[in-house]
Amino acid sequence: MDLSVRTERRRLHEAGSRGRKPRKKPLLSKKNIAKRLKWAKERINWTSKDWGRVLWSDESKFCIFGGINCAFVWKKRLEALKPKNVVHTVKHGGGK
Repeated sequence: MDLSVRTERRRLHEAGSRGRKPRKKPLLSKKNIAKRLKWAKERINWTSKDWGRVLWSDESKFCIFGGINCAFVWKKRLEALKPKNVVHTVKHGGGK
């Protein structure tokens, strides 16, 4: 039985799914995840004063050659960070 796109969309809405752009987050290896968790656990008892001595920096990435701006996923509420709803990003050298 063939379903129309509109019927499929209606069924997804009835099931609680909504179409959204996927979240972007860095692609992390298991080794990197373990290192991040270890780093966080070592600082779990830090005070505001301890964190005040940390210098934070931020980077911006600009995509010159197109990208994934038109990607689309169907997800339910509170499922934004599930792997199937995320587009992984990889930082690499290139002129900034």
